[in-house]
Amino acid sequence: MKNDNKSRLEKLKSFKKELDENPRRKALFKLSGYLIFFIILFVLAAIASRVNVEDSDKQEEVTTNESFVSSDNYVSKQKKLQNETHNINFVINKGGVTYIINGSLKDMIINGYLEENSVIKKIIIKDGLLYEIINNEETQIDLGIDTNMLSIEYLLRTIKQNKAYIEDKEDTKVYKYSISINDILNNIVVYSDKEKIYKIEINNEFVNYILNFDN
Repeated sequence: MKNDNKSRLEKLKSFKKELDENPRRKALFKLSGYLIFFIILFVLAAIASRVNVEDSDKQEEVTTNESFVSSDNYVSKQKKLQNETHNINFVINKGGVTYIINGSLKDMIINGYLEENSVIKKIIIKDGLLYEIINNEETQIDLGIDTNMLSIEYLLRTIKQNKAYIEDKEDTKVYKYSISINDILNNIVVYSDKEKIYKIEINNEFVNYILNFDN
């Protein structure tokens, strides 16, 4: 063992002496060392970047079907919103005009009151259509908006068919969707706490909807 170590030491000294006696060879040796060092750094950086991107993709973009299983019982919250009775407050803004709807959501039907420019009307929303109630008679009215956006059944069915970007904000989990409906891009954001979905926001270039739910 001692002889082997001595032999290696002698070879190393001999190699160093050759380098010292040949400046060009010494310079090439140093350059090769630098090249190898930077190649290793580049490879390690590329691997780390790829791992980070893959991890980010896995965390950020999740289909709603996967969310049902792993994202705080998202599906049970949707069912709760769809099947239980809720007090609602909807605010719709279109072209500088604000509509406010207060009432209740039960069996996917909204009963309540529509306020527009201090004028209050008794209304019902069902099957994606809006009706004014006068003397117990229903008359369909048109606000120039897509009243499907006020239908919880329609909204839940729509988001189930699309992908969500999921964010955690303290006690709130936020699901963000970009969905084209009737050739209009809608940004839909669903807010939920540990127990329920409590707000849905819908924005497109024409209308802004804010749907608030309270048990």
